[in-house]
Amino acid sequence: MGDHGDVMDVRRRMPATYGLDFAFHWVPPRSRAFRCPDRLLQHDVFVRNRDRGNPDSGSASIRKERAIHDEKCHERRKMSRISRSWDRRRGLAGIADQEMRKHLPHGCRMTDTRLDEIVAFGEGLILRAGQILQEQGGKGTIRAKGAGDYVTEIDERIQAFLVREIERFTPEHRILAEEGMGGEGVDGCFWVIDPLDGTMNFIVGIPFQAISVAFLQEGEPLLGWVYDPIHGELFHARKGKGSFCNGAPIVPLARKRPPLCISSGFGGWLFSRGEGERLASICRKYGKIRNLGAQALQLAYVAAGRLLAVLNHEARIWDDAAGALIVQEAGGHYSNVWGAPIFPLRRGWGGSDQPLASLAAPPTVHREILEILAPLQQGEKG
Repeated sequence: MGDHGDVMDVRRRMPATYGLDFAFHWVPPRSRAFRCPDRLLQHDVFVRNRDRGNPDSGSASIRKERAIHDEKCHERRKMSRISRSWDRRRGLAGIADQEMRKHLPHGCRMTDTRLDEIVAFGEGLILRAGQILQEQGGKGTIRAKGAGDYVTEIDERIQAFLVREIERFTPEHRILAEEGMGGEGVDGCFWVIDPLDGTMNFIVGIPFQAISVAFLQEGEPLLGWVYDPIHGELFHARKGKGSFCNGAPIVPLARKRPPLCISSGFGGWLFSRGEGERLASICRKYGKIRNLGAQALQLAYVAAGRLLAVLNHEARIWDDAAGALIVQEAGGHYSNVWGAPIFPLRRGWGGSDQPLASLAAPPTVHREILEILAPLQQGEKG
């Protein structure tokens, strides 16, 4: 038996007295969902004239049958290429749906090899998405999603690209995206994407925005990418393997005192509770304050030592999933403002509309800020 690329051929020369050749063609299934198991092995028996070297030899019926056969083979080769390409991307090697459920509980079981494939795919994906932002000729249509919350045509174009490519590569995994897509469950593996973090910056012309993509298993980020195409910086992390910027390892968080980042939502949360003095005490203790307007990139900056900490009360999962992993893999701490872990997400976590109220900082600063905020926890519970 030989494998000739697209079609595996089995040819047996029959005894000369029969004057016949048999060609059996095995055609790979068109998808991993085998709806007709009894037709997995399809074959044609083509009766040829013994003299293959002369295309004009044999009867007219044989020549006609040869033409029909060749046309079928061409179509099958085409479908075979498509099928094999899809199977490679899916990593399922043509496993039927029933078999996939048997071997992949919750639709997800990650091996190091499979994660390596996803790492390579994710890096190429986010770099190509960045080209859309770099090559855009304007903001396009802008519409309001809520008070002070906008979405542009570029957001939607980048998200459509990311979703399309992820669905091709891992069709068995869910996608949770900022611009209205995805479910709220935490089981299995799923992607979380923010096509344009810092949309308001983009609208008004401030060059500080990023694309954020994370891959989670059972609610725990395993991989995270934050790409700033304007400055050409790609931050990424893999759980247990460290954080990187443009391929170079990010050293443990800097010991110097860069500015602290406090979101407008966090400041408003404190003032609404009459705790403006508590905010002032944080400012006195840590000095310079910034709010750069792109949460995923701010978290990456904490990992890189460019920001001391990030306090945010309004960020959603797509803002934090990738950046949180990058901070943690660089040696920092990431939690909610009371010190409780946000990841892995728990059942009933509140869904994508639930603000995370997060804090990211080096271990010592993280502990100090939690001590300042601790008296508020009882009031929040009440």
